[in-house]
Amino acid sequence: MSQNKDIKIPSQQKYSQPQPSNQNSIVVQQVEQFSGPLPSPKVLEQYKQIYPGLEKIIVDMAQKQSEHRIKMESTVIPSREKQSLRGQWFAFVIALLLILLSGYGFFLGYQVAATIISGGTLTAVVALFLTGKMGQSKQRSEQSKTAE
Repeated sequence: MSQNKDIKIPSQQKYSQPQPSNQNSIVVQQVEQFSGPLPSPKVLEQYKQIYPGLEKIIVDMAQKQSEHRIKMESTVIPSREKQSLRGQWFAFVIALLLILLSGYGFFLGYQVAATIISGGTLTAVVALFLTGKMGQSKQRSEQSKTAE
């Protein structure tokens, strides 16, 4: 069985409102902002006071991260360029084969089928070219916005 214990709740205290005075007050607010892979030198100094040598650890971590990022970018960018070039070659070969197929269809007397194949190929190539260009311009505009 549970026992009832008296719980004492402290009485509410009444606080008086500050009386208006004829004195003017000035509020000064200081805001510090620092951007980058490292904290500001002032914060690094505070870390040094908390744990001696911590500022060197933080700087070394930032340097290693930067080196890693540069290394990754140097391998990813050429890989993407090769992949893009390979895709363009495959698209060219497929488009060429379809155009040759439509020409052969014309030669055999299948003008409607040949027209559909060549028209579809031309439409697909133009659409891919235009969407690729729009994607590139959108990516450039986003990069310029983030650079500012």
